[in-house]
Amino acid sequence: MREYLQPFTDKVLEFLPSMVGAVLVLLIGWLIARGVKAVVVMLLKKTTVDDKLLAKTDIGDTNKFIGNIFYYVIMIIVIMVVLELLGVSKVLSPLERMVARILSFIPNLIAAFLIGFAGYLLAKFVSNLINLGGTFLDKIIEKTGFKDTDSLINIIQKVIFILILIPFLIQALNSLGIKAISRPANNILNQFTV
Repeated sequence: MREYLQPFTDKVLEFLPSMVGAVLVLLIGWLIARGVKAVVVMLLKKTTVDDKLLAKTDIGDTNKFIGNIFYYVIMIIVIMVVLELLGVSKVLSPLERMVARILSFIPNLIAAFLIGFAGYLLAKFVSNLINLGGTFLDKIIEKTGFKDTDSLINIIQKVIFILILIPFLIQALNSLGIKAISRPANNILNQFTV
């Protein structure tokens, strides 16, 4: 009987350290993912960015939704590490490619955000300069008797804001590298500039 059980116990003893390590990694990873989710939800509750971005969706609590995204991305990485520790490599290759694509997209997303934000700041600055010029123009035109310069300045201010912001937004879309979105936007911009 012992000679039949010996190979089984040898395999169990050989596999046990990997199993214990995998369980520990899973537990620690789960705790980290929950902690990151809690921090993200707490930080988002102090801002209104998530409410502005996802205001017209039926997501419910947007803070928890964004926190869950962080949680699941971390858990996918933890599960990949656990499967690697257990020696299950055939399942990992599609998962590794998916995570690599997600992680490689993050720099593009950051670049798009920075370009869009820089465009917004520049458009806002020029728009405010036009508003300043509008006050000066009000004083000059007031002598002629024309009373509705505020609405004219407001329209010019918005048009200039849009004309400055749109090329920056299209460049932000280009930096994402999604040609299905950026190519039509570039074509529209080219039609206006030609």
